[in-house]
Amino acid sequence: MKKQKCIICSVRTGKRICIINADALICPKCCAKTRSSVCEGCVFFDEAKKYEENKTIDVKKKIKEDEQKNTTPEFTVYLNPDIDDAVDNALMIAERNIDEGQRIMTKLLFKHPNYHSVQYGMGVIGILQNEDNKALTYFEKAVKINPIFIEAWFNKGTIHQKRLEVKEMVEAFRNVINYGEPKDKPVRHAKEIISHLEKSTKKDGLTLDEYLSLMDIFNDAFNDLKKGNYNKAVNGFNQVVAKYPTHVQSYGNLGLCYGILGLKQEALKNLDKALELDPKYEPAIINRKAIASLKEGEKLHDSSALSVDYYKDYSRNK
Repeated sequence: MKKQKCIICSVRTGKRICIINADALICPKCCAKTRSSVCEGCVFFDEAKKYEENKTIDVKKKIKEDEQKNTTPEFTVYLNPDIDDAVDNALMIAERNIDEGQRIMTKLLFKHPNYHSVQYGMGVIGILQNEDNKALTYFEKAVKINPIFIEAWFNKGTIHQKRLEVKEMVEAFRNVINYGEPKDKPVRHAKEIISHLEKSTKKDGLTLDEYLSLMDIFNDAFNDLKKGNYNKAVNGFNQVVAKYPTHVQSYGNLGLCYGILGLKQEALKNLDKALELDPKYEPAIINRKAIASLKEGEKLHDSSALSVDYYKDYSRNK
């Protein structure tokens, strides 16, 4: 996302919506310098006040009820606007000269390894270098240090989205929504993505959480298939289709498992179901041809079988 300058200093990156400046973006340092009683009602007002008093803030952030408890988590986040500024400057340099930006960020990391925006900055460097694995590691460290760091959550979610890791993506974007302000661009974008997913799963008669739960079952079954635990895999895939009767890949993998187990008719029945739902589903086409050539009781060699992780395939097609 394109960075916007603070409307007060015009130097640092604007990260906070300022209610006394017509909801324009200002940097954390200007937020602290210009705060006054008229700022009451701003989410950053109490935090900035406590920072001035003792250089730390006690953050209490309410999150949505889960099924097991309804509590308000407490944690402490250390804020240092000077370090934030150094990170912002390093990232601006990195946009023009990635090597120099990385050099500066590496020094900051050495000096302040436990500061959230430093870890975040290293993550941005990773993105600029097209090294998503490295970037993800730093964003994960950033949100571990500061659990309400919405920019880090957003970038983490974007990487998971790019990698088609739906469960992790949903968790990250939900945290952006929970911890951010409704007017924040990352929050609006995260809501759009979650809304799109919810509409997609609703077409299949599932809530997003139900879909994610079934995909956990599917992934366990898929891992059992890869390990050769075919009976256990069959049980898992059958659990999925019992609640999600249009899940093509589960039928395809059931056909594959039954073929390897020597149950030709069961294999063909499930592969036919997969092709009924998706006539162009290539793994089912290939496996059906191989299994149809077998004699009853003859087992398909697993080395010739074709399976696909539909957890990602589904996400791509949706």
